[in-house]
Amino acid sequence: MKKSIRKILILMGVMCIIFGLCALTACNSGDDTATTEATTEVVTEAPEITEADTTPEATETTAAQTESATTPAASEAESVSETEAPSESATESDTEPETTEETTVEETTEGNTLPADAPTDPTVVTFCDIPENSSLITTASIAKFEIMDDADKGSVLKVEVSKYKKNTIAYVKINYASYMKALGLETADWSDCAYALVEVKAEGIKSSTISMVSVGKVDGAAKTVTSTSSYGANGEWHYVLFPVAGEEGGEGMLGSLQLEFAENAQVGEAIYIKSITFYDNKIDAVEVMGTDLLKPQTATVVIPGLTKEYTFLHITDTHVSAFSDSDKGSWTATRLNYNLARRAAFVADGLYAEERFPLFFDYADKIGAEAIFMTGDLVDFPSEKNLELLYNNATRVNADPIFCLGNHDWNYSDDYMTPNSYATYKPLFANLTGGDPDISVKEYDEFIVAAIDNSADMVTQETVDKFFALYAKNKPIILLLHVPLHAETLAPDVMTAWNGRNITMGIGAMGEGWQSVRDLYTSVCLDENTPVVAVFAGHVHFNHVDTFPNGVTQYVTSAGYFGDCRVVTVKGAE
Repeated sequence: MKKSIRKILILMGVMCIIFGLCALTACNSGDDTATTEATTEVVTEAPEITEADTTPEATETTAAQTESATTPAASEAESVSETEAPSESATESDTEPETTEETTVEETTEGNTLPADAPTDPTVVTFCDIPENSSLITTASIAKFEIMDDADKGSVLKVEVSKYKKNTIAYVKINYASYMKALGLETADWSDCAYALVEVKAEGIKSSTISMVSVGKVDGAAKTVTSTSSYGANGEWHYVLFPVAGEEGGEGMLGSLQLEFAENAQVGEAIYIKSITFYDNKIDAVEVMGTDLLKPQTATVVIPGLTKEYTFLHITDTHVSAFSDSDKGSWTATRLNYNLARRAAFVADGLYAEERFPLFFDYADKIGAEAIFMTGDLVDFPSEKNLELLYNNATRVNADPIFCLGNHDWNYSDDYMTPNSYATYKPLFANLTGGDPDISVKEYDEFIVAAIDNSADMVTQETVDKFFALYAKNKPIILLLHVPLHAETLAPDVMTAWNGRNITMGIGAMGEGWQSVRDLYTSVCLDENTPVVAVFAGHVHFNHVDTFPNGVTQYVTSAGYFGDCRVVTVKGAE
């Protein structure tokens, strides 16, 4: 019995030991599970920071992300604005690649991957190939643009007419403020943008002018400035100066610039823009332009047997309209007001005529001109200031002046073509005409240049006789006039430009009733034995070349106040 009880106690003890071991094992197993869950939770909330995450680049990226989106929701919203929105069922892991892509785009916008030729100065607008251009540069519906590489200038903006539409102006608009922002630059203040100097090239453009429309805010108010300037020759890079804010300046921001370059343009007409540079004053801009403000045409006069080559510069119709306090003191209010209006009328490229005038003489020396053909209306009225500017510039250079009068040089509007003007003002020009205001002669070894006054749409018999006396020298003659001689091919263009008036001179035009005019016209334009080899004139304010029935060529040069002039080469036959 006792043995049976002892066996039962031993068995119960073994079972207790077994149950205790099982309980201990179960307890240890539960602790391990809790530890694993805690570790997983910590990893999800705070992943281990690697060495790469502590580099400056990673720090900058984190700062950019923090600035653009401080919460996951904000980051996702901004990503949607830049890229296609994810579906509503997208998980957090699905949107993570978009966040990474957003950071890359943001770095590009900040300028980390801008082209090497991107602008760095807000006062010098150049053009580089960036994605934003599609929205920051716009054109008229008839045109298209591209950023291209020019062999001479590098990266340029080309704007080309791609289709014809009647009464539509071709233009390009540059959202200046947004363009600067896209490049990471501050915008220039309106006060720094008194003038814009545009380096431009025209290709096939038939119109003679280009306009700029500047839009912005000044002193809190919207402001728009429109200014028009003339082109240079097609196919040549040149500068065009536009007033933007003007000298008065004012504080504010320039918003956009629109360049209008052709109306009723044909397909293929184009402009190329290298740069738009802003200046706070005109003097600095003009110094940069220098003689590039001039737009020279060319002419070649061939004289068989000539042994030497000559270069001349032809200028006409500069219409300098300057005056001093002394001049104003002697004028009536009517004369003063009229001359103020005349001065404002002869502004081109943002320059008054007297501001451009000295450049012609600098250019004459630059090209080594023997003489300057000066065919009238160089001044718009005979003020003391105008005469001073004319004489000082004509005598300060190496080129000799060969001068004839225009209808404005010696007349005021309120004393026009009167006996008083003829007696009072014509003699003031004698120091440029060799003493005789009606004819000026420069004789070279192998030919003669003669300048005749026909400013009153006629020539006196005395003047014609003096001119015909030169025939006895048996030398070819180059004739200078202010008013061009009538030509069948010139007349239609003149009447279009001058409201139906044919303001040329000769048979079939003005002055025909004078026998002296008919004699001169017949000799120069019809006589096949004439010694005259070429005629140079102005007056009509546009360029034109004609050949008279006897084969003599007439070169009409456009107005100098536009910057137009003509380089003349005289040489022997090749």
